[in-house]
Amino acid sequence: MTLIESLVAMAIGILALSLMVSTFLSGTQTAVRVSDGSYFFHEFYDVSRFILDDMRRAGHAIKGTREGLVKWAGAASELEILESGQCIAYAYEFDDSGTEKVRYSSVYFFAAGKAIRLYTLEETIPVAAASVPNVTEACGKGGDRWGEAITDNKSMKVNALTFDGSASPLYDVVIQAQSQFDGHDEQMAFKVHRMN
Repeated sequence: MTLIESLVAMAIGILALSLMVSTFLSGTQTAVRVSDGSYFFHEFYDVSRFILDDMRRAGHAIKGTREGLVKWAGAASELEILESGQCIAYAYEFDDSGTEKVRYSSVYFFAAGKAIRLYTLEETIPVAAASVPNVTEACGKGGDRWGEAITDNKSMKVNALTFDGSASPLYDVVIQAQSQFDGHDEQMAFKVHRMN
């Protein structure tokens, strides 16, 4: 093999190696974008599914003895929409390893943090009247300290959360969010049928 043949072979080899490295890096960037997008959609779906499943339990009474009474103090119904449709408060009974309890919950849009927050309070049955929370405090009592974010601010920024109960017992829920990875907007709209 002559010197010229060696130089040509080396140049072709370097070109082929550069092409392979470039393809690998490009594929890695694409994989990261796909992974980020997948995480956003997974998170968005999980939050929506959680809200749907939890709202369906509203008003559930163990043994049916308190049917129609499992709700926040001052609430007109088992699912109470507040704050111009940006918050919903509900309660349900459940069995916690043989101990009967009531869970008071509210799901609301926390505008300052661009997040959806969940507040829960569990009380053992029978619940003392003084410990039943008032529905007027369901949507952010204490500002930033009330409830816990159920959306991941690293993956999504929630722009809106609305509830509509005009067709009760069928409730409309709409969530609008923006991906923190690529900035695209998504909307999830679903109907929840109150089971109790």
